[in-house]
This record gives sequence, C-alpha cells and structure tokens, in this order.
Amino acid sequence: MFWFGPMVGRNSAVEMGITNEENWGKPGRTHALDRQPLLIADVSRSAAMRTRIAAGTATPEEIASFEAVQAEKGAAARAEVAALIDELLDNAT
Repeated sequence: MFWFGPMVGRNSAVEMGITNEENWGKPGRTHALDRQPLLIADVSRSAAMRTRIAAGTATPEEIASFEAVQAEKGAAARAEVAALIDELLDNAT
C-alpha cells in the first residue's frame, strides 16, 4: 500500500492512513510519504509566525530563523517524495 501522506501523529489525515494500512496494507509492505509525526503544535507555530510576518510584527531575526527552518523542512519533504516515488516505481509490475 502506498500512502501519500503522514502516518504518525494525531489527526484525521493520519487516522485515515492508518485505517487504510490496516484494511489494505500487507505487513512490511506499506510505504508512506512521511513517517515523522505530524504535530499540530508545529502547524500552529508556523501559522502564528506567518500571521506575525503579515502583520509586520516579526523581527528580521525571527523571519530569518523561520525561513531557514521552512527551507530545511522543504528539502526534507522533497527527499521524502523522491524516495516514495522510487519505492512506487520499484514495486510497479
């Protein structure tokens, strides 16, 4: 089974992935986009910072730090997508 979303965390998207894995996945044969926890606290922090940036209340240092973290997360996400696509192609028959 291939799941193009997160499989760890507490939200409805993760729960759907786990349900699909339980119903249609074979042990050891589930491939997910991300095995890192999807934490609502991270989503909330990101939203709060974007709000502060839009309001003009974030400092240049805060913005630089935020952008560095976002760039790192983006690079990791691109690597995860590439790895999942490789798995998908390796299993295509």
